[in-house]
Amino acid sequence: MDLQRNPFRTVSAFPLHHRLTRRAAWIEYDGELPIIEGTLNRLTVEHLPGDARPKPVWL
Repeated sequence: MDLQRNPFRTVSAFPLHHRLTRRAAWIEYDGELPIIEGTLNRLTVEHLPGDARPKPVWL
């Protein structure tokens, strides 16, 4: 594998259960607010081409 073109990658996943609050679009909602289930993913790389400094990407 060519590490210049395919740097080492790490992926982390975090399950989330976000509770909505009564703000913005939900301010006039009558009833119990829903809980939004999902997964937050963090992608990191060891290096990038050239002199670029890698930063984590959150998806």
